[in-house]
Amino acid sequence: MFYLPLNYINTEHLLAFNVVDDEGFLVDPEAIEFKIVDSAGANVFPVAGYEDVRTTGGRLGLGRYYAWDESVSAAPWTVPAAQAVGIYRIVWRWNLSGNAQKTFTEKFEIVLDEQGAGVGFAGIPYRSYIAPGQLRTENVTATFLSDARMEFLFEVVQALIEEKTRNTFRQVYRTLRFDGPHSDRIFLGQAVIGLESLLTTNGTTIASNTSLAVAFERADLSHRYRPSPDHRRNPSVALGSSFNVFSSASYVRGAAKFGVGRMNYRLTGVFGFVESDGTVPALLQDAMMRLVIYSATLLADELQGGSSTASSAGPLKKVRAGGYEIEYNTDAGGATTLSAALARSRIVEEELKQFKAPQAIATTKPLAVG
Repeated sequence: MFYLPLNYINTEHLLAFNVVDDEGFLVDPEAIEFKIVDSAGANVFPVAGYEDVRTTGGRLGLGRYYAWDESVSAAPWTVPAAQAVGIYRIVWRWNLSGNAQKTFTEKFEIVLDEQGAGVGFAGIPYRSYIAPGQLRTENVTATFLSDARMEFLFEVVQALIEEKTRNTFRQVYRTLRFDGPHSDRIFLGQAVIGLESLLTTNGTTIASNTSLAVAFERADLSHRYRPSPDHRRNPSVALGSSFNVFSSASYVRGAAKFGVGRMNYRLTGVFGFVESDGTVPALLQDAMMRLVIYSATLLADELQGGSSTASSAGPLKKVRAGGYEIEYNTDAGGATTLSAALARSRIVEEELKQFKAPQAIATTKPLAVG
């Protein structure tokens, strides 16, 4: 769950949605609209009903849309300055040609905007993997970790997680360039949400969408847990059985293959390792919370020499390697200020291991260019 501060203008990376067909390709629906509701289900925007974004500035490109305020300001939706902080939901409603209407709901948090040094949030220009409220419910108070410091640690820890796993856990629209592997399959190294096109570097379409087979998992709320095999862990795009090898420029020695070359293919689409409901995996959210809290505790110890109230809030007092003995801090304000379960531990390393992108073996690593 991510967050938006009061007065913050939505961007294409935040309150956004991608329409994907059953084959894994981005498509434009016949109609698409959204509404933002509070925890009780009452409309926040628009006043009633839904806001249409199919033919407005809310359309970013093929199958890609974000919350746009066409009825009032003809600009991206802005969080009202007087809106109450808390948890909200954006509900998307759309339908493809000949199909029944579908809906998709996602939670986000509205927080205080920046009101001076160390108070409130400025807002980060991408989707954070956790929201401030998730830490506050773990008894991480503003006295221990200010809003401004929390936001900075979100950015630092999120970058660290992406570097460590070689994955992104948010929806990113980009173009990947590949070396031709002389094979009918290209391994992507990044989980697929929806593909737009596969072209040669000179702009020639090597195959239509109906001729490609994409290894992807559909985000349609049909299940919470992924099936086996989980295609997010080794995503690929292959030439499908309907590919016409006799009329294709990629026809090589009796079989359809991606011809050998140096960065001679471009794949454009939306990528990201997300759950079936579009959210960040729960294990990864837990790892980020632990890292943020531990980083805050460590910084206090480094700056204050262990003498400040903030530094004494660390949940661990003593750790012994032999026999694995742990003693928690029971000093006044210690164990009660921080959840003892969120101390530094090996569990973070184990959680991040679950999301590492596959190593580029027997194939070239894609180069992101957009």
